[in-house]
Amino acid sequence: MSKRTDLECADRGRTDLEFADRGRTDRGRTDLERTDLGRFLRGELDPRGFTHRDHVRMAYELLAREDFAHALVRYGAALRALLARLGRPDAFNQTVTVAYLAAIAECMQDQSPGSFEEFAAANPALFDKDFLQRWYAPERLYSTAARRIFLMPEPRGVRRRTAPRRRRRECSAR
Repeated sequence: MSKRTDLECADRGRTDLEFADRGRTDRGRTDLERTDLGRFLRGELDPRGFTHRDHVRMAYELLAREDFAHALVRYGAALRALLARLGRPDAFNQTVTVAYLAAIAECMQDQSPGSFEEFAAANPALFDKDFLQRWYAPERLYSTAARRIFLMPEPRGVRRRTAPRRRRRECSAR
């Protein structure tokens, strides 16, 4: 299946699910519509049983179908909807979402395509609850700012400035 672009979808007026999997099957439903990924994207999965492994699996399945930028937008929207259904919309963390999807995508680039089970077996670190703490201090990773925007990893041993920087009048690149 080819990866879609926003322009292609807009030009043809198709929905994401129609474009993502054109192969119609029995009763007019696409393969994607019948999968857990399709249910995740439509907000139909039970959020109470959605584990970390399920998060990684949905990201893997989505990244296998779409380019990174589009997968990130769709995954983030689906995850926000899932958390809202749980009554925990403030639990969404932009930094964790972007960092995990980037790590998963990088692992996928380094391996030949296979099943999710093969991917999971080859990448056990992705299932470690402290995985992102290799690059982030917990107070940065779980901060209010990290929930709102993607924060770049901070090298260990480097202290953040506590005082705001002065605004420069000109771009330093000029």
